Amino acid sequence: MRPQKKTIRDVVAKFGETGSVRDRSKTGRPRSARNPENIERVRESVNDDSSISTRRRSNELELTRTSLRRVLTLDLHFFPYKIQLGHEIKPPINNSVYRRALQQFVAENPNFIIINYIRPFI
Repeated sequence: MRPQKKTIRDVVAKFGETGSVRDRSKTGRPRSARNPENIERVRESVNDDSSISTRRRSNELELTRTSLRRVLTLDLHFFPYKIQLGHEIKPPINNSVYRRALQQFVAENPNFIIINYIRPFI
């Protein structure tokens, strides 16, 4: 697949103007909350006490909750999940117990039909 002529013209024009084919610097409103200083402040706050809620932490750091969540997830790669305890995983019951019970049931019910199936691995 060949590039379009317009794409080639645009790349040549950009190189002629800037001397490079890299993208121009972005215009628009600069990031104010997700700057390196605030990211470091949030990192230190989390290291000091990780159990503080985002509402309280945003008040302490004088950031909006949205900005704090963005710093936590996008910059520090933390995610807002609580660790929860689950049920204990126990080893499976011996398969022979089920086999004997099924054999006894089939012996007592001769009209019962057993259909074998293969359980897919997921």
